[in-house]
Amino acid sequence: MIEVAKNYFLLFHGRNGQDISFAKFKELNQDEYSIYSLVLSMSKCDVSNIMDMKSFQKLLQMMDHPPVASILELYPLQNSILALLTNDNSSYDYRHILEDIEYLHKEEIISLINYQKLLSLFHKAQEPGKKLESKVEEGSFLDSKKLFGEIIQELSSLFVSDEDKESLTKIEDQLSSEHFSVGITGVINAGKSTLINALLGKDILGNSIVPETANLTIIKEGKASANVSYWNNKEWEKIIDSTANRMENNSLVEKYIHEESYQQSIDIEQMREFTSATASKDAHYKLVKSVELYQKSPFLAGGVEIVDTPGLDDPVTLREEISKEYLSKCDAMIHLMNVNQSATQKDIEFIIDALLYQKISHLLIVISHADTVSKTQMQEVIAYTKSSLSTQLEALGKSSHLSFVLHHIHFLPVSAKQALECRMQVEVKEEELQKTGILEIEKHLHALLYGKEALKAKLILHKSKEKLCYFIQEQQTKDSYQLSLLSKNKEELEESLENHRKNTQHAVKELKEDMQHLNQSTCDYVERLEIFLDEEFIDLKVLLAQRLFSDVQYTYQKSKKKPEVNRTKIIIETTLKDGILEITRDYGYKLNKRHEKLIQSCQKRFEILKKRHVNSLEAKCATLFNEPFYKGFLTFSTQILIESILQLVAQSNHKDFSAFHINLNEMIEQKLELIIQQIKDKANDKALERIEAFFGLFYEYIEHIEKEEKNEQIMLEENLEQFDKRENHLQDTISSLLSRKEQFSLILQRLNV
Repeated sequence: MIEVAKNYFLLFHGRNGQDISFAKFKELNQDEYSIYSLVLSMSKCDVSNIMDMKSFQKLLQMMDHPPVASILELYPLQNSILALLTNDNSSYDYRHILEDIEYLHKEEIISLINYQKLLSLFHKAQEPGKKLESKVEEGSFLDSKKLFGEIIQELSSLFVSDEDKESLTKIEDQLSSEHFSVGITGVINAGKSTLINALLGKDILGNSIVPETANLTIIKEGKASANVSYWNNKEWEKIIDSTANRMENNSLVEKYIHEESYQQSIDIEQMREFTSATASKDAHYKLVKSVELYQKSPFLAGGVEIVDTPGLDDPVTLREEISKEYLSKCDAMIHLMNVNQSATQKDIEFIIDALLYQKISHLLIVISHADTVSKTQMQEVIAYTKSSLSTQLEALGKSSHLSFVLHHIHFLPVSAKQALECRMQVEVKEEELQKTGILEIEKHLHALLYGKEALKAKLILHKSKEKLCYFIQEQQTKDSYQLSLLSKNKEELEESLENHRKNTQHAVKELKEDMQHLNQSTCDYVERLEIFLDEEFIDLKVLLAQRLFSDVQYTYQKSKKKPEVNRTKIIIETTLKDGILEITRDYGYKLNKRHEKLIQSCQKRFEILKKRHVNSLEAKCATLFNEPFYKGFLTFSTQILIESILQLVAQSNHKDFSAFHINLNEMIEQKLELIIQQIKDKANDKALERIEAFFGLFYEYIEHIEKEEKNEQIMLEENLEQFDKRENHLQDTISSLLSRKEQFSLILQRLNV
């Protein structure tokens, strides 16, 4: 019943009751409770008439309360009386106070306005409380998402303003647009397409010994359709350097390869012509960068998207880089291995790269064609994979990471072809489907995406809940302000409006200018960080050259031979990956330190204007930096660099190591230039993206302040305009405001606030 006290002080005294203390007083007998009604009926307008009356001071003495000289001294007593009357254990009947109010008005002790206010307030207080509906519980993402939708619809029914409805629609759209990406990888003939078909429950993607999925394919929930995106000019120029992807049909290139990526909607029946190496006419698939495929499927219904990649052994370097870029952003990863091929070197390299360098948090290794081997043979394949991982980590000098790698992978067998056949039957037999292993995969993915430990699902719900709460609290603030205006007389309303017009616009303008200055200085800081990157990459190039040169020299002096190809390859990849990871980690650390100072600086500026909600900005800003900055930088291909260095090593002359050293430095300088520029561009883009998001929060808050101030000014103007007619509809206005406040409170309880 705390709301009764809040509403009383807003409506009767125009102030927040939360900052009012409590008074000590002697509780009266129930037949003396009319004294409480008299005390509660006193406002600043009529208190001077009663304050000096000896009879009133005598009533205070009956409650062992000292004399009061002003209305401010009466507030604590009124607050304590309200706490006593509205206590859950109180047997007080509100009908008595309503009778007392009626009497006080009849005897002209209180004004008509105050009579209407008290009548509305305590009529509402005596009504039974509305029943609390189901709450948003933690751990159930899909149920919570559905409940949020219901709450948004309920809130929409409380508003007639287009602006308010638009805000709610925006929250709902943002929640609906959130998705979870499941990346699927594997070498050619691992069975990716068959597994995806089994998950979708329909035969959509082709499967063959010849690679069918020649492009990146993103499968989303929606009406059956497909969109094709082609390479742009710049990307195509890079691709034609690879002889494996040359096109003989130049007219086709001219038609589809443009300055900007060309997109085309296609019939779903034509899709194989764009994605299949066997069905594509005139090698059309080579021009395609990616395909977006829309399908209706229970698996996709929760906002899941499948990212189907070309095989790990993709001959087109750029396509491999784009696939890695997508995979680095996936929320769950399935790596498919054919049980009859065991773990290939490509498989092992991918698993280690995904966990140690791409920072994939969990990797589900699905072993296909499980129906072709026994359970014992399946366990042997798993054991062999673990052994191969151990061997490769040892070769990389990272044996200490074995337990980490094994902890973050999970093996599951599947007979995808049988699962697909089972699901395409008219009557699906659950027992047969269970045996295929497909349900276990879906269960595992469900836990990864929606389970109690699913961080992204928690973050989505937290953001949606935060936006809903913020919206409701804005409305509560507006309604509370309206209640407080009902406590003011005409002169007070005019004075408030004049002050409002004078102070607000200037303060907001200064705040905007401050934010723009801070934003620009932060962007300038990012520019200066490029010097840091240049220095770090110079050191990395020197380190790579030193390691390669030392290894070639040492190996020849020890065995009179050149180092093994695999050893040289490992030196290049580990030096580059570890080095770039360290550089981008340090870059991210410097950026985060800058943001910490910015948060403090921004908050000080905001607190000058308004304190409300400012503390929540720090938590919101912190969520922007939850993901490590260095994640997603190791998507480049080292294939050209490795091939060039291997060729140089093969041609080296042990009689002239100094010439080899010079050539090696020149080659590293030349071949690394593009990779380094890609990383610098990505670091710059990522930093500016975070800065934009960071200041976006503060600009959004400024908009909220402007909106709030505008609403307050409109309410002041409307209250002044309707002041002379206010008595005619005062009770209805108050009743409506109090009902809304109660509904808002119940919704906040449902949101566990």
